[in-house]
Amino acid sequence: EGGFDDGFDEFEQLGGLEEVGEFFSDAGLAELVGTQDVETVTFLEVRINAEEIVLRDLGLRLPNLSELKLNNSNVPSIRDLGTSFGNLTVLWLARSNVQELDGMSALLSIKEVYLAFNTVKDLSALVGCDTLEVLDLEGNAIADINEVGFLASCEKLSVLTLDGNPIANSASYR
Repeated sequence: EGGFDDGFDEFEQLGGLEEVGEFFSDAGLAELVGTQDVETVTFLEVRINAEEIVLRDLGLRLPNLSELKLNNSNVPSIRDLGTSFGNLTVLWLARSNVQELDGMSALLSIKEVYLAFNTVKDLSALVGCDTLEVLDLEGNAIADINEVGFLASCEKLSVLTLDGNPIANSASYR
């Protein structure tokens, strides 16, 4: 297992030294996850700006990654993660400027998604996410109660948090 949680400034320094163009170099990725054997990594915690660093191949390079913690990052769309996280089961993106959930269907094994304190307002991209069990959308921008209807196709969804959204003030919320 590897991780990196020494703060954003240190990460920015690492990123500046270890990136190759927009992608992490092999050496940079190994330093980031704390091992040369990156294929064994199951957990990664890092702050990242998806507008500067491309994440699309990260799932291929970390094939056993099951938990990805990107809290306090800048990842405007789930699509920014790419389609290569085939084994990812838990994703944290709290306070990460997430605006769109497009790309969720590419996370084929996802069970838990923590998206608290972002600006998500459209839940239609969650249609068909039938492995999803936990969804935390606290403090987002969901204003239309009809958005919750898109979650009906998430058959395994058993924990849903919508507190702090505009719909929480609606008479039909409960």
